[in-house]
Amino acid sequence: MDFLSLNLDVVYSVLGYIQPIDALQLAMTCRAAHDIAIPRFLSHVVLGHEWCRVRPAQIAQFCSYVLADGKVRIPCIKALTLHNTAFMTGSGQACLRVEYDYSAAVLLAQVLQRASRLARIDVYRAEHLLQSAPELANALLVLPSLEDLRLRGVGPHALRVLSMMQSGPQNLELEFARSVNDKTSTNHRQAEFLHSFTSSVLSLSLTRPFHFMEELKSDVVWPKVRRLEVRGDIYRLSTLVQTFPNVRTLYIGGALLEDSATTPAKWPALDFVSISSPAPLCCAVRRLELRYDLEILALPLFDIWSSGTMALLRQTSPAVLTCYTNMRMLKWIANNVSSLRFMQIFAHEPIYPSGANAEDIESWIGTIVSLLAALPLVGITVARSTTDAGREHAVQKLAAIVAAEIKTLQYVGLNLTTSYHSWANYHFVWFKVVSRSGDTPHLKRLTDWHGDTVERQLLATPREII
Repeated sequence: MDFLSLNLDVVYSVLGYIQPIDALQLAMTCRAAHDIAIPRFLSHVVLGHEWCRVRPAQIAQFCSYVLADGKVRIPCIKALTLHNTAFMTGSGQACLRVEYDYSAAVLLAQVLQRASRLARIDVYRAEHLLQSAPELANALLVLPSLEDLRLRGVGPHALRVLSMMQSGPQNLELEFARSVNDKTSTNHRQAEFLHSFTSSVLSLSLTRPFHFMEELKSDVVWPKVRRLEVRGDIYRLSTLVQTFPNVRTLYIGGALLEDSATTPAKWPALDFVSISSPAPLCCAVRRLELRYDLEILALPLFDIWSSGTMALLRQTSPAVLTCYTNMRMLKWIANNVSSLRFMQIFAHEPIYPSGANAEDIESWIGTIVSLLAALPLVGITVARSTTDAGREHAVQKLAAIVAAEIKTLQYVGLNLTTSYHSWANYHFVWFKVVSRSGDTPHLKRLTDWHGDTVERQLLATPREII
């Protein structure tokens, strides 16, 4: 069947599942395909990288193409990414000295000024770009429909541009330039430049917000922020509660300094917390993610962080917990955190069965889950790479060991073959406990799709009133 003979609604629906760059390949096949596929190709424009094949001259050609039929083509642009290589004149790998040519920025600004449907823009090296190409800065100011704004390498000039923008984005991500966070480099006030966004932003992400964190005032409130991500040091966690009182998702990727470590913080509706060091929260949290490994800490830091983790778990009583393995901590959790219904356990070190004094994966998993036998868990995942458990029957045997130890389990997920930097990238082999004969569980392996669905449902497990 000819793809283009399908109903246009079906064709556009299918195009929505492919990458914009792939739509270009379809557009080049014939005139009919061109008219249908070009809107998808233009929906997300990416300038720069791959690797540096886009040059300023090519940006100018692209802008000329779009402007040639601006009434039709410009409204197709929904998202724009400007990499730090977009205006680079030399190859970053071949040249010792990198130079930039912003002559094409004039044409790009003309496109942006007419991009009434542009909803997302992602700009790298923002401070240098907006200073060197004021036409682009002026074009950003008048964008009417921007919902998602992401700037990397932000400095004083970029902040001033932000303060004058007409749009009120719902998602705001700012990565401050390293030089801006040098106290001797500037005396500007970062937080004041962002006051115009307090009534629109729902999701706020800040990277290296040195001055921003210092300048937060109790009389300035961001009432609509539901998701807050801070990749940098936190001085006063309690101040974040005052400034962002309605946060439901909290991500902290930096250190909690002395003031934050001793002053309790309480959000009224906190749902999901992901942290890289123990935080003094004193409120209920449905889902808790501890992204630090106690196993690699030396004394006395181990004792300090262990104590802080125990206090955190007591105060939050989560239903869902993601953490690294530590035998002492797991035993404590089993005896003190009865609210848990779903756990995800990760181990840093892989197991090499052929190595000297190698661990046995069955013994290791058996030890881990035996510590958790008292918990009323509905689901559990365990991740630790090993070369000794790749075959399906071996994985199912290990899943049966887990289910036999924890009598309340309905689902077991295992990943024993791969190790990723990000927990979100892990894929698990899932098993469902279909019945039990005494102490023997009977398991059924789930399809990948069914397993992914189960994982999403378990991560959404509600917190019961304990």
